[in-house]
Amino acid sequence: MRPDRLKVFGDFLPRAFMVPGYRFMAGDKIMDTYYEASFQPRSEVLLEEKIDFVSSEHFEGRVASIEYSSNKVVLETEQTGNGFLVLLDSWFPGWEVKVDGAPGRILKANHFYRAVQLGSGRHTLEFEFFPLGFQTGIWISTLTLLLLVSGTLAVKWKNKN
Repeated sequence: MRPDRLKVFGDFLPRAFMVPGYRFMAGDKIMDTYYEASFQPRSEVLLEEKIDFVSSEHFEGRVASIEYSSNKVVLETEQTGNGFLVLLDSWFPGWEVKVDGAPGRILKANHFYRAVQLGSGRHTLEFEFFPLGFQTGIWISTLTLLLLVSGTLAVKWKNKN
């Protein structure tokens, strides 16, 4: 028996799912549409940019597996026809995706989440997070280390002479 204050939602979205189409929405309209009762998130994804997409006459898709680790998400999908994987993880700069080993494009979905356009077939998607500035930080740290080492060697060489 459940306590009275606990509510169970039966019609929830899974963490990752496939949809057959998209709708372009600009600016604040996306939020209005997202919260409308008529919006069906299992049928379309709302994108803030126009893309080249040809919808398929018949679409079925599913996420076969999903694995999470630190800064990485790996998914396997199967679908008939063109569609989108929608991942209900926050869209944030620094995320990159590889689709079947090749660099892919992450779309900002429903204003909050991530989506990837996919063609028919089986696909493996690997999302990885690389914080902005990480590469710059490595270059600065390497340059600083080289300057310290060369400065130390220069002082030692000068003291020998």
